Amino acid sequence: MQTQQPSVISPDAVIALFDRLLAEGRYAQLEQASREVLSQHRFFLWHQYLIVALLRSRRREEAGRELDDLISYKFNIADRAWPEIRDAFPEKFAGHYVLSTMKPELGLETQNRFRAHWDVPCPIATREAFAAAIDELVEASVPALPPMQRETTRITTFGSCFAANLAKSLKASGLEASNLLIEESVNSPLANRAFLDAIVNGAQSPSFARVREGFGEDFAARARERLERAGVIVITVGVAPGMFHVGSDELAFLVDYRELLKKKLLYMRTPRVEEIKQALRDVLALVRRLNPAGRIYLTISPVPLMGTIELAHAVIADCVSKSTLRTALHEVLQEDAPPAMYYWPAFEIVRWLGAHTTTQVFGEDDQVSRHVSDWVVGMIVERFSRHLFGA
Repeated sequence: MQTQQPSVISPDAVIALFDRLLAEGRYAQLEQASREVLSQHRFFLWHQYLIVALLRSRRREEAGRELDDLISYKFNIADRAWPEIRDAFPEKFAGHYVLSTMKPELGLETQNRFRAHWDVPCPIATREAFAAAIDELVEASVPALPPMQRETTRITTFGSCFAANLAKSLKASGLEASNLLIEESVNSPLANRAFLDAIVNGAQSPSFARVREGFGEDFAARARERLERAGVIVITVGVAPGMFHVGSDELAFLVDYRELLKKKLLYMRTPRVEEIKQALRDVLALVRRLNPAGRIYLTISPVPLMGTIELAHAVIADCVSKSTLRTALHEVLQEDAPPAMYYWPAFEIVRWLGAHTTTQVFGEDDQVSRHVSDWVVGMIVERFSRHLFGA
């Protein structure tokens, strides 16, 4: 008997089907149907139907093996096991090591209580499967918008080296794209705020002299022009930590970091979520002053933090950095609901989907574990272009 995949058939319909097969004594069909559904989604409820079907078919040894498998992934099954299964295998439930506080009537485990379920394959074994997972993620999380004109729309990316890669790939695909590449020291929301303040407010900004000295006399005017004329602006938020002056605790912006660090006049600090949120709000307000009408896409760079002098290990520092940025950006977009601003899930594509694939998401081109592989960037750019301009 064929059943539909859980993504197509509702949990209530699965339960109705299984209950009917059980009531009619059609245990062979129930076994086949429950195994088929379990092959698509391993779930404790479907597994109990299978065990009961085996018990009623007098295949106790097989039912015991299935129960062992169920216990291996559903640690608190003792609270959820059906009486027929508990009575058949009392020894498997005696002295169970889980003292569970997750009561069935209070939990969220029944599938129909969730709007969206975790359904990432294990593993994502091919690039084609990875592309399909990207498509599903983008379709669910980015609103479909009216297509723009490919020939006339200007795109400006702003932020990290990942933003530069996006602009390069967009340019190679025939689009009018440019990047305001921001060096590592100006890649945090706090530093971006100081940088954009100089671009927007010119000589009135306390950061203007440093920007002019660091990037050249006409840089601010050229950067302003690119932001003003862009139909699409992609802001890639890179890292959370920044350098601060010892004593004043002010942000160290475009200074001789190496020399000041040698003299122990600077320290690194990861700002709190609320600090990052305010900096992001200021960044978006500054961009909107230059460009009131363009679409703005925000994303988090998936490239790991290069290093830290704040925490014990760069991996821990990177986790704190990206988590802080993602939380802050999520809360700003949720709380403010700014018009024509959208989140593009490049970070989740690389770091979350990438954790479940056997393909090489990092370092395929140069064996550097911080560098996103070109084929992944290509897939992201292709989906972004399709989102903007249609198929």
